[in-house]
Formats: sequence, C-alpha cells, structure tokens
Amino acid sequence: MLKKILLAVILIFAAFYFAGCQTVQGVGRDITWTGKAGAEVIDNIIYPPNKNQQPQIAYDNY
Repeated sequence: MLKKILLAVILIFAAFYFAGCQTVQGVGRDITWTGKAGAEVIDNIIYPPNKNQQPQIAYDNY
C-alpha cells in the first residue's frame, strides 16, 4: 500500500515537473520572438528599407 502511494506521489510530481518545463520553454520562446520582432522594427526605423524614405523618429536631441 505504501509503495502505491509513493508511486502516485512521484508520478504527480513528475507530471507537474514536465508541465512546468514546457511552460518555461514557451515563455522563453515568446521572449525571444518579442526581442527579434522589436529588433526588426528598430532596424526599419533607423535603416528604412526604401532609401528615399526618412526615418520615423527625429534624432535631433541625441
């Protein structure tokens, strides 16, 4: 009886552990995607794709 209870507790902890790993990986992917998207936007502002296009932000104060 004690072995069954111990096995059940271990399986429950394993399930929470693996579910937590997936959550952390998902958050890591979201943060990475946000950083890449932000970098693309900043690059398009500083270095516009069209050579004749002016940057959206004025850098007079810098």
